[in-house]
Amino acid sequence: MYLKELDLHGFKSFPDKVKLEFNKGITAVVGPNGSGKSNISDAVKWVLGEQRAKSLRGGKMEDVIFSGTANRRPVGFAEVSMTIDNADKKIPVDYSEITVTRRVYRSGESGYFINGTECRLKDIYELFMDTGIGRDGYSIIGQGKIDEILSNKSEDRRQLFEEAAGIVKYKNRRAEAEGKLEKEHQNLLRVTDIISEIEPLEKQADKARKYLELYEEMKEADIALFAINGKRLEEDAEKIKALMENNSAVMEETDRRLEELAGEASGIKNAVAALDAESGELNRAIAGLSGEIERNEGLRVLTGEQTKNLREAALRYDEENKTKKESVEKNNGEITALREAIEAEARNMEEISAEIDRRQEELRTMLNEQSEYEEKTENYKSEMIERIKLTADLKGTMERTDAVIEQFEERKKQLVSEREKTERSLREKKISLNSARLRLEETEDEIEEAGKEIKRLESKREGVLKVISVIDEGIRDKSSKLSEKSSRLKVLSAMEKEHDGYYKSVKAILQLRDDSVPSFKGVKGAVAQLFKTDEKYEMAIETALGGSMQSIVVENENDARTAVNYLKEHRLGRATFLPVSTVKGRTLGAEKDALLSEKGVIAAAVDLVKFDREYTGIAESLLGRIIVMDGMDNAIAFARKHKQSYRLVTVEGESFMPGGAITGGSLGKKDGGVFGRK
Repeated sequence: MYLKELDLHGFKSFPDKVKLEFNKGITAVVGPNGSGKSNISDAVKWVLGEQRAKSLRGGKMEDVIFSGTANRRPVGFAEVSMTIDNADKKIPVDYSEITVTRRVYRSGESGYFINGTECRLKDIYELFMDTGIGRDGYSIIGQGKIDEILSNKSEDRRQLFEEAAGIVKYKNRRAEAEGKLEKEHQNLLRVTDIISEIEPLEKQADKARKYLELYEEMKEADIALFAINGKRLEEDAEKIKALMENNSAVMEETDRRLEELAGEASGIKNAVAALDAESGELNRAIAGLSGEIERNEGLRVLTGEQTKNLREAALRYDEENKTKKESVEKNNGEITALREAIEAEARNMEEISAEIDRRQEELRTMLNEQSEYEEKTENYKSEMIERIKLTADLKGTMERTDAVIEQFEERKKQLVSEREKTERSLREKKISLNSARLRLEETEDEIEEAGKEIKRLESKREGVLKVISVIDEGIRDKSSKLSEKSSRLKVLSAMEKEHDGYYKSVKAILQLRDDSVPSFKGVKGAVAQLFKTDEKYEMAIETALGGSMQSIVVENENDARTAVNYLKEHRLGRATFLPVSTVKGRTLGAEKDALLSEKGVIAAAVDLVKFDREYTGIAESLLGRIIVMDGMDNAIAFARKHKQSYRLVTVEGESFMPGGAITGGSLGKKDGGVFGRK
């Protein structure tokens, strides 16, 4: 490989188109200072992709365009084409000559071309990578370049040696692959973060679902509890109603008894009135009562004692009136005691009445003896006055007794009101107590049930944690496998997209088809793209197809002619085309069933491949008469039996050609194969 030609047009000091030819051997360019010798090496660096204007001894990229002189107008663009002789195939392409062109306009537009076809700068870098030719290669040594190389750091010199050794391409690919791996690693980290975010959300969702279930159960339990409490309250209300009815009966009986006592008190008043009437008669009979003074004195003392007792009872009732916190039963006792006191007073009044009747009888006797006691009248006047005072005191006592009875009535009303309040408070407290007791029992039941539920949930939690641990381990294993499969998928997808592994000619035609170029719409694809088979038969089908895997299927002969002309025009090499309209297949014919029934025969190769119906002729043409065997021993026996008349392939990739030739041996990994990777 050597530099053959250099065409310059409008580049620096070359306004006119100039062709420089370099023959084999050493070519020297000589001339005076300023004649443009260095512009030739600058042109070589520029066409190889140099992007730094300073390396081309300029300030900006427009400086490489001829800017004119006093006698010459400037040109509008600069173009340099460099032709390389590639007869020794140093550059791995199908061309014996390679022409690289770079063009730039004053407007800033630029373009790169390889053999007249527009390309990218990256394509030019990759074309000359590891050949020693390039913008930073060792093939261009300028003034002071050797001193610069010797004075550079060891890392910079190492790059020069790596370029010369031809490993830069692989290092760049390695760097790209490491960059892709790092990117995939970051993607994997993001996936792991997403998974770590999803897992707590799943736990929270489980908790929320459990909460809703428990809430529903609690709501049903509350409804049942309200029903039970309502029933119990109704029963308590019935009991309280019955108790109130009993109390009403007791109150009615008490009122009736009080009315009776009032009647008795009225009788006492009447008796007192009668006593008042009789006192007049007593006044007239005082003269004859001298013999009865002692008895009257005793009666006075007795009456005084009774009055004292009544006063003490009144004081006791006043004290009891101040004690409002005593119970209803004690008040009822006081009323009973009062009734007994009144009854005792009534009995005393009856005794007094009897005593009065007796005295009336004695009075009549005294009237008969009045004449005998007239002289004693004066002696008894004072005693009569005392008797009048006693009568007045008795009246006062009766009045006080009436006041006490009225006080007892008021006290009764207060006691009834207090008893009603007490009963209401008692009922409310009983209801509260019953509710609290029921709530306590229910709370204890709930606590017991909650304890059981907690134990059950803890047991379940331990089981879930074990399951989660197993799942986590599975997820890590699956994630590792997923990462591995994803990386493999991306690599294979990239290879499939870029048609890696296909011949350059096949790749060019397929790329035109992928780019939807109208004149290549009849291209269906390569055979390896159109046929599919099970993984266990991939090796056999690849062996059976051989180089036909890269044959291109087209609709008709015109599509094949267009593609062939394109390959010729662009010197992209050769390719095999299979027109669907003309290719006819061949099969094993009538003897197929007999052949497939023999020992070791799996099937005809065409029957193990899946394809669209329109490609039936092509599939039968390529695979119709090829038989797939299960192993080499049966294949040898079959070929010997039929005198090497059929082509045979085994599932492990051995091939038996008609005529006796056998191909086999070790195979490399098939992941990158154009057929197996799909």
